Amino acid sequence: MAVLDSDGVLHPVNTLEKCSRTHLLDPVLEAFPDTEVVLSTNWREVFPFDLLLETLTPGVAARVVGTTPVFPRAALRDIHDRMGPLCEYECRSWLAEHRSAGAPWVALDDERSAFSEMAPVVWCDPTVGLTAGQIDGLVLALRRRDH
Repeated sequence: MAVLDSDGVLHPVNTLEKCSRTHLLDPVLEAFPDTEVVLSTNWREVFPFDLLLETLTPGVAARVVGTTPVFPRAALRDIHDRMGPLCEYECRSWLAEHRSAGAPWVALDDERSAFSEMAPVVWCDPTVGLTAGQIDGLVLALRRRDH
């Protein structure tokens, strides 16, 4: 499973070019046909699922199997104190509910405070978004997952 953020990953933050880097994922998903995509973007709290899919390339949209859960704001501090960084907890919660809690996953994200140091994350520069370097990192992570 690959967990995908939008702002700072699929496009640079504060840009009008929404999801302008999504096409970089198409060859990776073609090379790893069993990879599913789960959206972890904050957009999932505002936009309907179908509209989120429309922002992606058809190849990426076809792999999306859901979004990470949204927890009540009142619970966030407790979640962080007990379970660690929120985005990582959301990813692990999705896996526990829909696959297996121990299933391999990798996230593409730009917010380092949202994951622990040991989390399987390929980091993006939020001012640039996804680049060939992160794609290489994603490919390596997916290869490790398959072996």
